[in-house]
Amino acid sequence: MRTTILAVGQVVAFDPFDSVRLGITALPNANATDTGGLITRGSSTGQLVVAGGIANASVQIMAANTLTASALAADAVAEIQTGLATSAAVSALPSAAAIADAVWDEAHLGHMTSGTFGASVNANVVSMEGDVVTASALASDAVTEIQSGLATSATLDTVLGLVGTISSDTATIKGYTDSIPDDVDAALSANHGEGAWGGGSSASDVALAVWGYTLESTYTAEQIIRLITAVIAGVGTDLDGPNPSFYSLDGSKLRISGVTDDETRTPTIGDLT
Repeated sequence: MRTTILAVGQVVAFDPFDSVRLGITALPNANATDTGGLITRGSSTGQLVVAGGIANASVQIMAANTLTASALAADAVAEIQTGLATSAAVSALPSAAAIADAVWDEAHLGHMTSGTFGASVNANVVSMEGDVVTASALASDAVTEIQSGLATSATLDTVLGLVGTISSDTATIKGYTDSIPDDVDAALSANHGEGAWGGGSSASDVALAVWGYTLESTYTAEQIIRLITAVIAGVGTDLDGPNPSFYSLDGSKLRISGVTDDETRTPTIGDLT
């Protein structure tokens, strides 16, 4: 007996024996959610949580220029700026000049810890060791400042010369003064008769005669005394300068003025009243 078996088949465009992708090369050759496989819906590894068409995922790598300004929400910007200086904060920072002023105005006593720069400055500047300021360390303007108002050697030499002259003039005055009684007696006798010194003239007449006596050139004893007083005890100005001057004791009258030219002093007699 002959049996005929008819095989009925259907030709399909996939491989039913391929349990991974059915031979379809357009699909990855790996199980879903495995490395190289398809991403499925879910919350496990290799899956995405999808709600309302929006995928919730942790992005680890982005292509260049993916994150634009419009993609950043306001809270994202605030989060990024937390702890950073904004432009307004930078503008509020003190200027370099203000910082420098604050440093220099800071009390140095607050920076005296041993071994610090502040302690070193305090030790070497605030209180100097002996012989720190040497002659070579002094600039010419510092020397000028120190000498300001002091008499230099040239001024002292001038004063010594004046003192010598005064001493000589004083001796001369003494000689004249010693002769005053005889001269007054002779003058009074000539004007008032013999013996006028004994009672014919008052004390004021005698004093006027003494002080009005011409001692040298046209200068009286009173005028010469005023000149000497101005030099010894009066008010002196510009003694080391080009125009030295000597005033009366109260400074109201210019007794002697001078002009210095090429180390030569030319004095001029002033008010002797």
